[in-house]
Amino acid sequence: DAGGDATFADSPTEAQADVTTDVAPDVTCSCTGKTCGTDGCGKTCGTCGTDQTCNASDVCVCNASGKTVCNGASVDLQTDNNNCGGCGLTCTACNAGECLVTLASNIPHASGIALNAIKAYVTSDQTNGNVYSMSLSGGGATILTQSYPQNGPYGIVVDAQYVYWTNNSGGTVMRMPLGGGVAPTTIASSQVAPSAMAIDATNVYWSDSGTPGQVMKAALSNLAVSTLVGGVNGPVGLAVDSTYAYVALESDDYVIKVQLSNGSVAAQLTNFQNNPFWLAIDSTNVYFTNSANSGDAHQIAQSTSMNAGIGLGTTALPQGIATDGVNIY
Repeated sequence: DAGGDATFADSPTEAQADVTTDVAPDVTCSCTGKTCGTDGCGKTCGTCGTDQTCNASDVCVCNASGKTVCNGASVDLQTDNNNCGGCGLTCTACNAGECLVTLASNIPHASGIALNAIKAYVTSDQTNGNVYSMSLSGGGATILTQSYPQNGPYGIVVDAQYVYWTNNSGGTVMRMPLGGGVAPTTIASSQVAPSAMAIDATNVYWSDSGTPGQVMKAALSNLAVSTLVGGVNGPVGLAVDSTYAYVALESDDYVIKVQLSNGSVAAQLTNFQNNPFWLAIDSTNVYFTNSANSGDAHQIAQSTSMNAGIGLGTTALPQGIATDGVNIY
């Protein structure tokens, strides 16, 4: 019927053109997640530096290995003071991706170190030596024993109230409030060569490195001193967990595990070593140094017996060792 108000297309071609235009999909233009390439609509999302390449994900990457793009520049996260370990992380001395902060300087014969959440405590192993504290953010050291010089302060531990240390040359074990400024308390005297220390919620422990030597303990509640284990030669390195003490016997040349409950030697963990000196533990392993000229570091399982362990590297006269559960230092 040609009548009425209906309107018809002049031709099939015109009708098809109208339909095609109406259903054309929308185009999204975005540079989200991109640092180069296009936005999908013909506009650029950025350009890369001359030493960089735009990859398949439209992100600039460095041509050189070991470099990372930060704010458009190719940087080494291991050494760049403005991007230390990550883009935008600044510090004054970036080394291996970590910011090195000088806490204090000019501490003569710095030896033992212990930490709490805000401070480091350090011993100065010399005649008329001292015990120092310093903020973990740096700023220099405070001499806690300024008016009370010590005789070869060496091993050191802290708890929530006190700092404890051994006087290796003086044969004493001492305690002082964390703030210092008062005369230290003598926990033990007439020791042969008190060395490393450890602490738990009940006792403070130290190795007395004679031949024969012993591992001693003092109750935190009343400072009553007793022997944990005796008759061992050259005990130096010492660490404790909830059940055992782990002791490096420098003169006997092996590492032992001792029951905290009764002082019995539960196991000789290693076979013959070369002057085992310092040790550290995590939840499953013991790490120790052999301090001879051709020395090394080893890892050994806490559950083993008479084992050689796994070599971690060699160096002349290695001394201290520590672990944070991820790395060994």
